[in-house]
This record gives sequence, C-alpha cells and structure tokens, in this order.
Amino acid sequence: MARMKTFFTYALIIVAFIVYSNFAADVILNNSFKNLAAATSVTKSVDGLDVETTEVKANKRQGQFSGKVINTSNSKIDKKYIKVSAYDGDILLQTRYLTVNDIEPGESREFTTKFTADGIKSYKVDFVNEVPEERTILDDALDKVLAFFDDTKKNGIQLIDLDDFHLPDWAWLVSIGVVLYAIPSGAIWFII
Repeated sequence: MARMKTFFTYALIIVAFIVYSNFAADVILNNSFKNLAAATSVTKSVDGLDVETTEVKANKRQGQFSGKVINTSNSKIDKKYIKVSAYDGDILLQTRYLTVNDIEPGESREFTTKFTADGIKSYKVDFVNEVPEERTILDDALDKVLAFFDDTKKNGIQLIDLDDFHLPDWAWLVSIGVVLYAIPSGAIWFII
C-alpha cells in the first residue's frame, strides 16, 4: 500500500508540473506580445476593399496580424490579394499574401497571418492584383545548370555520356546519400 501511495504522489507531482509549466508558458508568451495597432498603416484599395485591424501584435521572435476585409464597393470583387508586410523600422522583414476570392458588396471576412521574424516594429497592408513568384536559391542554381547544359548542346560540346556508366543500384544509393550529407542542414528545407 505504501508503494501505491508513493506512486500516486509521484504521478500527482508530474501532472501538477505539466499543468503549471503549460500555464506559465502561456502567461509568459501572452505577456511578451506588444500591441502594434498604432504602428500599422493600411492602404485603402481602389476597387473598394478595406481592411480593419482586429489584433496586431508582435514580440521579439514572432508576430501576428488579424483583421477583417470588407467590400465597400457596389460590385462583386472576383480576386484580389492582400499584402501584409512586417517591418523593423525601414527594413522589410517578411511579406505574406492573402487571397480574397468572390467577395460580395458589403460582405466581410476575417483573416489571420503569422510572421516568424525577429524584431517586428510595424506592419503595412496593401492590395495587389498579382503575387510575385517565390524563388529559392536552389531554383536559381538549377536554372544556371540547365542554361549551362543548353549552351553546351548549342556549341556542340560533348560532355559525359551517361549510357557508359553501368553502376549497381547500391552505388547510386550511396552517391545520393553523399550528396544529401553534403548539403547544409538549413538548406534542405528549401527543397521540400
């Protein structure tokens, strides 16, 4: 009976610690956010879209922008993008694009976007018709490699004929492993 009492005491201590740590982390996180509603500039759309800020906050590591988009025009808007940019002074930190589809006159929709940038001091909201194509370092490198091979074919240079290589499957697997091992740890996420 004494062992069951000891076991119950330890289990109760573990549960109390989990509850306390979750509560303390939540309180600390919520108290670390600073309200940035006064430092937010919202541009009114020419088409009649308007954004009202609901909750605009940031701490040292992340930020959150919540708002409501309203169609103030007399016509239906088929497609428009909301561009929310986070700034540290005059330095652009991150930009998020939100799509607004088929919004009727007088209709409003709520949205929330999160930022993972350090030191957000202000937000800026604009409306755009197109979203720029996002490219990574690997996309640019792949374009350069493809351009190199296109140039060699045009100039008649014979590089390597891959039909001459008859490697077993395990050799291909090892070579792929070596290439993946050589990629820096942060760069692999650009591929995925």
